[in-house]
Amino acid sequence: DTLFGCTYVVIAPEHPIISNLKHQTELPAGSEGEEENKFSSPISNLKEVEKYIEEAKKKTEIERLAEDKEKTGIEIRGIRAINPVNNQEVPIFVAGYVLMEYGTGAIMAVPAHDQRDFIFAKKHNLPIVEVIKSADGKSSVTRALAKGKEETLVSSPAKQAFEEDGVLTNSGVFNGLSSAKAREEITKYLRKRNLSQTAIYYKLKDWLISRQRYWGVPIPIIYCPKCGEVPVPEKDLPVKLPEIKDFKPTGKGESPLAKSKEFVKVKCPKCGAAAKRETDTLDTFVCSSWYFLRYTDPKNKKEFASKEKIKNWLPVDLYIGGAEHATLHLLYARFFTKFLFDQKLIHFPEPFLKLFNQGIVYRQGAKMSKSKGNVVTPDHIIEKFGADTMRLYELFMGPADQATEWSDKGVIGCYRFLNKVWNLRQKTENNKQRTKNRELEKMVHKTIKKVTEDIENFRFNTAISALMILANKMDSNPPPTLINYQLLLKLLAPMAPHFSEELWQKLGNQKSIFLEKWPKYTPKLIEEKVITLIIQVNGKVRDKIEVEADISEEKAKELAFSQKKVKNWIEGKEIKKVIFVPGKLINIVI
Repeated sequence: DTLFGCTYVVIAPEHPIISNLKHQTELPAGSEGEEENKFSSPISNLKEVEKYIEEAKKKTEIERLAEDKEKTGIEIRGIRAINPVNNQEVPIFVAGYVLMEYGTGAIMAVPAHDQRDFIFAKKHNLPIVEVIKSADGKSSVTRALAKGKEETLVSSPAKQAFEEDGVLTNSGVFNGLSSAKAREEITKYLRKRNLSQTAIYYKLKDWLISRQRYWGVPIPIIYCPKCGEVPVPEKDLPVKLPEIKDFKPTGKGESPLAKSKEFVKVKCPKCGAAAKRETDTLDTFVCSSWYFLRYTDPKNKKEFASKEKIKNWLPVDLYIGGAEHATLHLLYARFFTKFLFDQKLIHFPEPFLKLFNQGIVYRQGAKMSKSKGNVVTPDHIIEKFGADTMRLYELFMGPADQATEWSDKGVIGCYRFLNKVWNLRQKTENNKQRTKNRELEKMVHKTIKKVTEDIENFRFNTAISALMILANKMDSNPPPTLINYQLLLKLLAPMAPHFSEELWQKLGNQKSIFLEKWPKYTPKLIEEKVITLIIQVNGKVRDKIEVEADISEEKAKELAFSQKKVKNWIEGKEIKKVIFVPGKLINIVI
């Protein structure tokens, strides 16, 4: 239904068309390079295209598909595609946001009706042609600027693609059809002219669970020449791995288990004829799909786990792992969980209540790997700065769910912070009285609130930043009391456990810091006594003033009317009403 809106084509970096066209045009006799290579490529910018492809292949599918990331790509100059419904030539691009695993690895780009195509078209100054209107008949997109030429369909340019079904426009004889009807009619039109054929592409691929290796769960199938594939009888389960000396790959494409004649040769459970066992083992994902269930009752020999223990421990409250697990382990774990739930063996249909994907640490602009020689050895950092410095910096270096760059200077900064906290012990007033420094006490309780909320939401970097600010404040005169210094250590303990425990013991505490209760802030201590009151006239901000947090409405009116900036707007005019929102604003309606 959007074919008339196709203004360019995008292929995946892995698409074979590049290599197929690389040496397609025959060089004229006597041309430079004829002796080395008789053919040249019709792609005029081949080197730039190949360079882009290499860079794109270094990224994961998650990185390439991220909606909030910049849509990169490069035009393949020298070749074009033809739109079959209007015979218009359109440019071809290579872009990372198209995957070879999706469909054919090539897409027709309809920027007016696909957000990723829209962003890409805007960046590369490509035409944006609206071919679907919303059902109410209102135009939703404009034909964008292309090469400085304006061809407007509506009064203002669109800021995003219209991705819903609607009614066709700018689509020739198909104008006025609904999206659903147009899909049928355009498909018939193309098939009648031998320009297309119907195909179904599945995003979800079959899971190949067999592996040709020794370590794994034996597949309980027996192959009989008479009966075919026969499951191992339940009384003979589980099939156990035989002990073999050589479990290296055979090099013949078969499992190492095939070497064990005692294991392979068996009688058919149905007819008793000579048969063979399956020698492949199950993919490790089969095991990792239900390990969390077994964790609840690991020594149970009667069942995978008792219902009582499963009910006590599961479902999992929080799962932390890489985003790449979304279409592998996490998906398979859901398969197992839903099956067991349907069988009434467990009480929950979803295995994990919350998922958190951690980011990747880069160094020198690339993922850390031994082959690139950009790996940071923890032992070296620990030997020089201590394990807690290493731990603290890993939490401080950036948001936990985003990729970040390693910095040696950042390690040193965390080391200095810990030294400051260590030296604060000597400055601490050795008493248990409340500090007379109300400003510091207020900051301590604000920090308790901040760190507590940040840890619960995986914002470790901002939690540590708040602790650094508090330590700087404590380092100034007057020094903190023992109570407030100990609160600092409790907040720091989850992120620098060895360091905090050592200081805790040096303060004379007998029990571990980790046996202490987590600090709680006092709401009254963190209340702001002064706020910024916004003054509006007819809903528009005209001034801002600092006032007491509990200011009365009458006092707020008095102050608002007396402000010079406000007087300029209300003098000589009738005041219809005054709206007062305590703690936020006052709006004068004239």
